[in-house]
Amino acid sequence: MWLVNILLICAANKYWPNNFVLGSLTMSRTGGIVFAALAWTVLIWFTQPVLKKLKLNLDKGMAMMIAYLLANFVSLWLVTRLGPAIGFGVSGIMWVFALAFVANFIQYLVWVLLTKLKLAEM
Repeated sequence: MWLVNILLICAANKYWPNNFVLGSLTMSRTGGIVFAALAWTVLIWFTQPVLKKLKLNLDKGMAMMIAYLLANFVSLWLVTRLGPAIGFGVSGIMWVFALAFVANFIQYLVWVLLTKLKLAEM
């Protein structure tokens, strides 16, 4: 998923460079891509354990998609709040939601593909 998130951040910056900014005074553009995607992936990775700890049983389906959409949104928002240190910034909260929405769909498709290839479990 880290590579998928790297591609999503790069695509967002390529198509909407005024809204998704890479690099800062302390971090290069490449560093911003790598560290922002890594932080985003690590935060997303904790979604399942948090749901289990909260005793929320979200099986496959729409409830899980909504949970991961919320997780993507919160993770991206936290990563962008660390923008100067990580090197990734977003111009507004609606752009964070838009990227989270697209990412949710792409991550789901990749997860289904990995499951079909028996490289991951659903």
